Amino acid sequence: MKHPPYQLSPVTPEQSAYLHNWFDSQQDLDQWGGEGFVFPIRALQFLQQLYLPGTQSYWLYQHRQRVAFGQLCDRFDCNHLARLLVHPDHRGQGHSKTLIKGLIAQGLQQQPQRDFSLFVYRKNHIAVQCYQQLGFVEAEQPGVADPLLFFMKLSRKVAKQLLKDHQDANLG
Repeated sequence: MKHPPYQLSPVTPEQSAYLHNWFDSQQDLDQWGGEGFVFPIRALQFLQQLYLPGTQSYWLYQHRQRVAFGQLCDRFDCNHLARLLVHPDHRGQGHSKTLIKGLIAQGLQQQPQRDFSLFVYRKNHIAVQCYQQLGFVEAEQPGVADPLLFFMKLSRKVAKQLLKDHQDANLG
């Protein structure tokens, strides 16, 4: 069975304005973006919070339709994945793994000597399981630990193998 064609594309601030339509509540926004985002969303404030220095944003498209969003950041001496989100209408279809693999590929191109990291809320069991299936493991949090979060890391060696296995699986 062929996988649907995907494309990972950089996001401009103007294109990011579309993202705020994916949130229905302050709770949804907090779980995704952490502190600092306010609902109802004000476009300029949202974009200022979203575009921090050293952060690149990406859309994952499937058949020219936006299905997911994620960021690649320079944090903690890692290629840090942040604000990963699959559109509510497209959840449960494997897009998060495709998005993460695409961000890993970008990170390996830009900073191949770095490992990968991310934060996830402990109560977000679906996301935690997804990250573990990709090879992320819990690590000690940098700075002051937040008991609500896991800090997870993926070594660059495991990341490279993950992408190689993904590529090999798509050849058959």
